[in-house]
Amino acid sequence: MLDKEELLANAREPAKRAIPLQTFHKGKVQLLPTCSIRNLSVFSIWDTPGIVEPCKAISAIPSLVSEHTNKANCIAIVPYGTRVQGVWRYRTRSRPSRHGTQSPAVQIPGRARCCPSVLKHQRSGKTDRTTKSLEPSLGGMNLEDIAQPKCCRILETLRQNMTIPVWHDEQQGSATVILTGSLNALNLVGEASTAFASP
Repeated sequence: MLDKEELLANAREPAKRAIPLQTFHKGKVQLLPTCSIRNLSVFSIWDTPGIVEPCKAISAIPSLVSEHTNKANCIAIVPYGTRVQGVWRYRTRSRPSRHGTQSPAVQIPGRARCCPSVLKHQRSGKTDRTTKSLEPSLGGMNLEDIAQPKCCRILETLRQNMTIPVWHDEQQGSATVILTGSLNALNLVGEASTAFASP
């Protein structure tokens, strides 16, 4: 059993290691090609003239965009920055660091490609339009750090005006965590099979 001082030391350890590791890795996210480009002849497959063929196919059948590109597997993490959980005092310029964390959190278990997209302005109407303009290259969108009650209006507006799934981390994310925790707790006490049974 660890004593109080050991527990405190363990709790402080991640904070000690954060700055040197972030500096070394220059953040937590990188964009890499999914294909192997060994020479110029191979590059011509992925760029000109090869790129013309998938473009023509998508133009003829728009639904092929998910088959020929990474759109279906690409999620944007869009922080509005009007309410930053846990780091409120540092919200304006620290958002790239905080929201870079969301990418590996989604990529590692879900194998989705994530792109933190930090927006400069925080006026909801203008931000909504900018957010919507990202849609053509995305398969989904994760909204972050929106103050109440605007978070509900923004989420509903974007869902009505976009054809891709949109969710708000502090709403759907928190609900998912609570549901998962509840199911795990019911599992531990042997009640999971009857918890959601019809009366």
